[in-house]
Amino acid sequence: MGMGGGGGPPGIPGPNLAEIGQGRFGRFRRVAILEQHDGTAWTVVGRYGSLRDANVALDDAVGAGADPGSMRVVETHASAATSRALVVVGSLALGVAIAIIMLYVLLG
Repeated sequence: MGMGGGGGPPGIPGPNLAEIGQGRFGRFRRVAILEQHDGTAWTVVGRYGSLRDANVALDDAVGAGADPGSMRVVETHASAATSRALVVVGSLALGVAIAIIMLYVLLG
């Protein structure tokens, strides 16, 4: 027996970490869109937090009688403007934190 003592085979993540990177953490992000083609354009049916959820919704729609050829799941990405805004806000917060620490050290 080694020191690890883990119950499962190596390389299999634990249940707490199994869904990292699959859209489970940070549900505020909508990473997949379910669309249906109405003959002229694709219309959004729903937005989902993970590709798995969107695929389940697609399966449910097909099971309810929708034509499988007229539906698709599209992966979305954060827009450049959103990413840029997050960088600016993060930089400002970091600058304020550094200024507070410096004032605390100098005046404390």
